[in-house]
Amino acid sequence: MKARILGLACLPLAMVSCDRGQAADAVEVAQRVYPAAFERTVGWSVETNRFRPASANSMGADAIVVQLPRTASGAIELSIPSRPTTWLRLRTRDLVDVPGEAETKAVVYRNADTTGDVLWVAGPSSVEELRVLRKAGPIRLRYAVELGPSVHEVRVQSSGIEVVD
Repeated sequence: MKARILGLACLPLAMVSCDRGQAADAVEVAQRVYPAAFERTVGWSVETNRFRPASANSMGADAIVVQLPRTASGAIELSIPSRPTTWLRLRTRDLVDVPGEAETKAVVYRNADTTGDVLWVAGPSSVEELRVLRKAGPIRLRYAVELGPSVHEVRVQSSGIEVVD
């Protein structure tokens, strides 16, 4: 059975500065530059050791559940509760162990790496990682992926990543 478990879009964004010379708020910058990611956000609930989209508890048994780590260096987990062995953990390499902050529309890991901030935005059926950069220039993203026991294949599609169980 094929389960599309993750649509991951990573879009580097340029950071602008405030009048006082301080860095602008990462969420405000991301909303200005990439408003489509924020159109149908669901907000986040804070749990002991993770963040979850606020609507996760009201979704059906076959819905994909996203859990973000409390710190940037932790793993993002995507799973389907009705299939306990079908899951994917994604860890962004080279991030600093800074705590995440649940804001109204995003979880923000400020200064998560040398280039800037990492934001995660959740919609009703998607989750996106956004980067707000302090300055223009090349960026290198490296991920470690761990697959659940029943996952047999991972395919990169134009719309995201497909996980086949």
